[in-house]
Amino acid sequence: MYWGARLREYHGLDRRTSALLKRQAGRCAWCKLCFTDTDVLEKDHRVPRICGGKEESANLQLLHRHCHDQKTKQDGSMAARSSGAQRGAV
Repeated sequence: MYWGARLREYHGLDRRTSALLKRQAGRCAWCKLCFTDTDVLEKDHRVPRICGGKEESANLQLLHRHCHDQKTKQDGSMAARSSGAQRGAV
């Protein structure tokens, strides 16, 4: 929890990332482990845009990079992107 709290206060993060860290209490939305200062954070769409998800704060979450890889494999967005599927109108 310490690094999650510290990262929220880090001025090098953009506003949206800081807000997501605060909302998630410094934890990855996928594995629920606390972020550390060495983790690579990725913004992820809960419902992938290619599957109709919106570009809004309620549809965003922060994940570790390796968790993001796992999530995109599971939710089918990586396969949809690879097959050349078109994004829906947003």
